[in-house]
Formats: sequence, C-alpha cells, structure tokens
Amino acid sequence: MSEVLVSVILPVYNCEKYIGDAIESILNQTYSQIELIIINDGSTDNTHGIIAKYLDKRIRYFHDILNRGIVYALNKGINESNGCLIFRMDADDISLPERIADQVKFMQLNPSIDLLGSKAFFFTDDKINSKEIHGNSYNSHNVIKTLLFLYSPFIHPTIVIRNSIKLKPYLYYSEDSNYGDDYEFFTRNAGNFRFGFFDKVVLKYRIHISEFRLSSSHKAEQYKLSTSRSRLKYFAKNIPNFNTGLVVHYENVFYNSLKINLVTLKKTILFFLYFKDFIQSQEFSKAEHKFIDLQINRKYYNSIYQFSKIGFNAFILYYKYSIKLGRFNILSEIKFFSKSVLKK
Repeated sequence: MSEVLVSVILPVYNCEKYIGDAIESILNQTYSQIELIIINDGSTDNTHGIIAKYLDKRIRYFHDILNRGIVYALNKGINESNGCLIFRMDADDISLPERIADQVKFMQLNPSIDLLGSKAFFFTDDKINSKEIHGNSYNSHNVIKTLLFLYSPFIHPTIVIRNSIKLKPYLYYSEDSNYGDDYEFFTRNAGNFRFGFFDKVVLKYRIHISEFRLSSSHKAEQYKLSTSRSRLKYFAKNIPNFNTGLVVHYENVFYNSLKINLVTLKKTILFFLYFKDFIQSQEFSKAEHKFIDLQINRKYYNSIYQFSKIGFNAFILYYKYSIKLGRFNILSEIKFFSKSVLKK
C-alpha cells in the first residue's frame, strides 16, 4: 500500500476535556502521511491553549474568534484540504490506531467508491451503554441509497471522501443545515457519489448522557426540522408518487413525537407497506434484498412497539393492515407484537 497524503478535518468548539485525546489518536496513527486540519470554531474555554501545545508539523490549525457553526468549520476544512482523501473526525471521539491505514487501503482496493462509512464503538464517560458496536450497513451503493429513506446508514465521523476534481462541487455542506448536516449531505449527494461500507470498527464514538434527553430541547427540534426537510426532498426526488403525509408521519414516528392511537398506528403500518412496495419494484441481489428486509423490519418493529400500549385493538388493526396483506414476515411479527401487547 502506497502512502498518499490524506486530510483529516477536525472541527472543534469548547471541547477542552476531550480535544487532546482526539488529536493524539490521529497523530499516533500507523499511517503517517496525514495533514490534520483543526478548525477552532470560536471556542471560549481552554480549547485553544490545549491545541497550541501540539507542535507536530502535520497539524494545520485555524483559530476563528467567532462561533459560526459546524457547517462553516467543515467547509473551511474541506477548502483547505490537500489530501486525495478527506477523513472526518469529531473533537470528542477517538480514532483507533489503524483507522486511516485500513480505510485508505479499502479505498485503494475499491476505486469506484467515493464515500466510505465504517462501524464505531459507542461509549460514554461513565461506561454506560458502552458495549455495542453501531453502524451496521452493507457495502453496496444501491443498498445504502435505499436505507437513506429511513435513516442515515453512516456514522458521520467515520466517513472518508475522495477529494477529486469531479466531486469538488459536491463536497461542501449546506449552510442551511447546522443541525442534521450529515443526513442532508448524504441524501443530497446520493446521486453524485458512489457509496460504500467498510465492515470494521475504526472509531470510538462518544455519547454524552445529555444527548439521551434531547426530546424536548431546542437542539432536538432543530435537528428534526432539518432531517424532515432532507427526507421529504429525498422521497420527492426518488419516489415522487409516495404520499407526502406518510413521509411526515414517519418523521414523527422516528422521533417518538406523535400521539399513540389507532389512527397513527394505521398510518405507521401504511408507510411501511407502501415502502415495501417500492422495495419490491427495485432490482437487488438476493443478499442485498435480505439485508434491506432485515433493516426495514427492525425499523418497523421499533416503530410499532410504542403502539403496543393500546392493547388488543392495536393487534387487530395490525393484523388487518399487515398480516392479512402478507407484506411482512408473519410468524416472527405475530410473536413479537403479541409479546409486546401481553407485556402491557
């Protein structure tokens, strides 16, 4: 494997507690041909003082006085990038030592892939919820494009993008998407990039406990509005005849922000029925189809589980619109939904 220059973009804002570990995880990579582009987006704590202590010549540090948001920082980093590959990194995460070497090798072996995602190990400071590996996807552009209708199959700080002339117009993030910038970027570029997935953990992704309690926060509401706009655009462009109201309803299901009753249960089931119809009309290999079905069913299970509190009437409606039409895995879903209802 020849070592080509790669650019690692690290936006930072008020992250004095973690920024040292993040920087060192990049500087200590087994792959040495890197430029670490750090964008300090107007931090008001001691972030600048910590960054300034690192004298490694591979670091290119930009310290902005004003806080202009994550999108500004990312786009500035992209504009400054000289490497043939652009790596994302967050200031509170830790890249594993062989991350860059592994992902560079994968991109060299798969020259048709423009944007690559990978797995990450999710952890918290107090070790709660720190045992699961997240980011399961499939190394197929068509599969990833399909999953984007339901959720983002990429963990943002694990991605790698080719920095080429033909992709240059598409590399920048939307200035209107400081919240949900990643999902907007992926859905907008699904027709411009070839997506791929590397089935290996490359990063430790830090989860902050406060993020588990964002359901009523301003940040969560802004994120929901942003992803809703992106999802509606993505459906309109790729499945123009899909019911817009059901897309909006799915967004509310996704964020657990809807009233739990038989009407909303019916809409939830109909969304997945119609989406299944779309899947059936597409051409996938047997393995791709199996993987997509598994991911859709997981989303479906998670969506209908919250309705189990309604009780027996919910099961009847579930039967009428789902099992009777034979659109889903009948036996497993009867078992799942029955157990959910009985628990209530």
